[in-house]
Amino acid sequence: MLRQNGGSNKRGLGLARLSTSNFFTISNSGNWGMGRSGKSNSLSSISSNSDCYDSPVVDPEYIMQLVNDVRKFADVLLYLKEAILSEENEGCLHHVVHERLGELLRVLKAVINKHHTLNSVDILSAAGTVIAKVKAVNFKEVNEENKRELFSEIFSSIDTLAFTFGNVVSDFLMGDVDNGSSLGLPVSRRSRSFENLSVESVGSLHEREDVQDTGHLRAEEVDSMLLRNDSGIESALSYAKAWSKYAKDVVIWIEKKLSLEVECAKNLAKMAETAKAIVGPQDYMPFQSIFINAFQNDIENSQLWQKTAAALQTNKFVQPLVGRKNELDKQRKDIKELWQREQKKMQELEATLRKAKLLYLQRQEEYEKAKSSTIRAEEEHLSTSSSLVKDVSKQLEKKRKLEEEALQKAEEACEHYKASMAEVEEKRNDLESFKSDTLTQLRELVFQCDLTLKAVRRPF
Repeated sequence: MLRQNGGSNKRGLGLARLSTSNFFTISNSGNWGMGRSGKSNSLSSISSNSDCYDSPVVDPEYIMQLVNDVRKFADVLLYLKEAILSEENEGCLHHVVHERLGELLRVLKAVINKHHTLNSVDILSAAGTVIAKVKAVNFKEVNEENKRELFSEIFSSIDTLAFTFGNVVSDFLMGDVDNGSSLGLPVSRRSRSFENLSVESVGSLHEREDVQDTGHLRAEEVDSMLLRNDSGIESALSYAKAWSKYAKDVVIWIEKKLSLEVECAKNLAKMAETAKAIVGPQDYMPFQSIFINAFQNDIENSQLWQKTAAALQTNKFVQPLVGRKNELDKQRKDIKELWQREQKKMQELEATLRKAKLLYLQRQEEYEKAKSSTIRAEEEHLSTSSSLVKDVSKQLEKKRKLEEEALQKAEEACEHYKASMAEVEEKRNDLESFKSDTLTQLRELVFQCDLTLKAVRRPF
């Protein structure tokens, strides 16, 4: 579908038809269904419309390569959804879905590596959301009754990825993105944000081997190491704090850099306007038109850089990074406070257990003393003459009563001690589970921060 801007001769292909309404449709029965015809129509409009060759951005051969890559990406999106909905995969749904997701990420990575201008923050964020939603599903709990509900967020994230990809492709073909920002740069300097979108992050066996070859630890191994360490939570929180400071330092640098360069651009534009006003009337002088064009180019370039700086200051660099940093700080502080409260509860229970143990030992000792005293009284009673039997009997009865009281207190102390031990053990297990969940939460939070940082560095 061609979009034209008034009388302008600039034309571009609108790939908004690559949105979710064309990739996937919902049948009247309420089940998710695949709309291949919609996808084919939207893509066929690219190859069948010759007006696209007039685009000032790309040539016809490149257009056809892009069409084929978009079709391939659309197909793997459909395959992922088919894998989720297929009844044949119920026995191995977890494996099949993760394999299809791995294939989707490999294709998307290949497309972005081939068409560097499509390396969009929006696409990477949408792909990261798909990964997170798939990982969040416990496939062992899936059945026919809850299947739609459990997979609804995955379907929504797939739709968002399809819609975002279509919009980015459309903007690219209309020339709404800066092709020079990534094309022509060495591979080592291009954004490698897909390192965090590797298939390893969703459990693919193929990519796991590659990760192991590079000597990197898997996420589960890092979690396990921190979980075994008494200060694992503190170490993870310390790294999150260090990441926040690192992001703050980067933001300070970019803001100062942008401020200086904007000021320089304004001064250059002012100087060029002054020179243009002086040289402009002297049309009889040699090369006057060339210098006028140079002055005008300086003015336009200055305006363009100020717009670029404003974009970097807002949605292209500073705002996304500051927003992610603030979110990290908030969650980090919340986690730290919650962890400290849990530790305090554990310490209080352990202190109660120590007191209960001391009380139990004390009561047991008192009982042993009372028991020994009763035994001695019984021996004295047996050896006492008949004239003193009555007095000794009263003392014996008193000591037996004291023994019974001591025994009762010892038993109560023992029960309290056992109850405290059980409570501490239960709390210790809960704390271990809480620690595991917290480490996973921190790792995923830092993963999202890394993804944002790698995405925003693309303009550089």
